[in-house]
Amino acid sequence: MASGPLSDVIGLTLYESVPLELAVFTGIIRTIAFIAGPMPAYRAAEKDPIVALRYEKAPRWEERHPVVIPSQP
Repeated sequence: MASGPLSDVIGLTLYESVPLELAVFTGIIRTIAFIAGPMPAYRAAEKDPIVALRYEKAPRWEERHPVVIPSQP
């Protein structure tokens, strides 16, 4: 357990960490984000936009703005 100004906060548990562990963890997260971030954009760039829009189902007005009928007393 670590000690410091936040150690008195109820429900908060602080752990000591090694800087090398933090660097490795940060590197892993950055690598995953660097790989997974551009993937959807790359897939979308390969598709023809006209074909993609042809099969896209746009919601109708009634589905986006439902009519609420007030109940009568």
